Amino acid sequence: MREVRLSIFERLRTRPGELSAKALRQRAVIQMLAEKTNPQDRTRTGLAKSLAAATGSKWQTVYPAVFGDMEKIMVPLGIIWEEGRLPLRRGPRMMQERGSPYYSLTQEGMVVALAIRGVQGWDDIVGRIEEMGPHGGTLRSLAKSSPGMVQYIMERYVEAWCRSGSSLLPLDLGRIRNDEPLSMCRDLLDAYGGMEDAAREGVAALLSDVAGP
Repeated sequence: MREVRLSIFERLRTRPGELSAKALRQRAVIQMLAEKTNPQDRTRTGLAKSLAAATGSKWQTVYPAVFGDMEKIMVPLGIIWEEGRLPLRRGPRMMQERGSPYYSLTQEGMVVALAIRGVQGWDDIVGRIEEMGPHGGTLRSLAKSSPGMVQYIMERYVEAWCRSGSSLLPLDLGRIRNDEPLSMCRDLLDAYGGMEDAAREGVAALLSDVAGP
């Protein structure tokens, strides 16, 4: 049996630098669930309509893929859950009685949302994740002072989860211990602590030139 995996980091084979249509669609669904508060916007139809409006497509064309992403991938992976149902005014009586489900991100889904660039409400999402592990306080602080750093950490963490299929929570950042850019940050931090003031100023000037103010 094929193991279910999220595809938000899937890239085109012919253009490895570009995300696939499936990756972009799944990212959009997760971002909308992270940002939208109206239950009507968080039904499968509401999400398909929002995605279609953003891409210039018909929502009926987008709906089957959105349905598959949610019901066959995101729900089984435990990153979204059915929060409730809205009454239907049309359709068969049985469908009207059952209503239309609307969804929210689970705790694990919030972790995934932090790995998607452009998601709004970072402080709120970080604050709502309960099992942040021993570095939770530091991550919450960095989310305010250095959001780009936390964004990168969460991207690498969620990408590792997409490959391995291990649990997302509690947060275990040891899984990305060998990430090269993070290792370089650690080396710089270790060295910076032992530098004289003049050397620190030189490092700050160098980084300002290569990375911007």
